[in-house]
Amino acid sequence: MSKIARYQGNVRAFASDARGMERTVFGGTNQADDLTSQITASFLRGWGIVGAAEHPSLEDFNAAMYAMSQFIAYQHQMGVPEWHAEQEYHIGSICTHNGESYQSLQNANVGSQPPSAKWTPVLTSENGLA
Repeated sequence: MSKIARYQGNVRAFASDARGMERTVFGGTNQADDLTSQITASFLRGWGIVGAAEHPSLEDFNAAMYAMSQFIAYQHQMGVPEWHAEQEYHIGSICTHNGESYQSLQNANVGSQPPSAKWTPVLTSENGLA
């Protein structure tokens, strides 16, 4: 497979221009644009919320695609994700915190805010790379 060329523009989420209630939070009836609101119990369950004799709604398809493509847009925007206390990091995982980048030195690294003994600096103001 050849290298995929980067999209020549600002990556935005699928259905980010949805009108009215064309896109709701997956499995719900409310509309939200932030990523945190998208990750609900229904989202984590996936299509299991739809009965065997039912069809998924347009709103749920838009919600699922919006959430996934919003994560991709965030990744394009940030380059390296920001550190979060609830995220699980492993040896080699990289995150940014306060404008500097760190690499995890341990598996199951949760709640340890960089800089600390569980992280090594990668790009910082001290090494002149940040």
